[in-house]
Amino acid sequence: TKGLDFAEVGLGVDGARDLQLFPCAFGQVHTLKEEKEHRESQVQELEASLAELRSQTEEPPPPQPPAGPSEVEERLQGEVEQLQKELEKLTGQLRAQVQDNESLSLLNREQEERLLELERAAERWSEQAEERKQILESMQSDGT
Repeated sequence: TKGLDFAEVGLGVDGARDLQLFPCAFGQVHTLKEEKEHRESQVQELEASLAELRSQTEEPPPPQPPAGPSEVEERLQGEVEQLQKELEKLTGQLRAQVQDNESLSLLNREQEERLLELERAAERWSEQAEERKQILESMQSDGT
């Protein structure tokens, strides 16, 4: 084994006789080598566990936005278009109502002016009728 080669190379010229002299040292070297390999294996397992734990605690990357608009965005866009059409319709109705109100207001002013003219004319006719009545009464009283 490799451990035996190490012991032979490191102990001198007559390997067999030297191995017999240091059987305890050879056993310790072999045991230490096995412990070292065991520790290295444990270190690798711990490093793998640590890497797994780190990956679990990391925040996942944010999801990529979809290539096109989502279903919700499409629905909202449809609602926006519907509301814009409704707004345009209502704006047109409001303008028409304002124009109608202006026309009615003008017509109302014209009718008020005409009514005032008729009231003045009626007042003049009333005054003229009163004057005629007095003239008639005056003529009747003079003729009697």
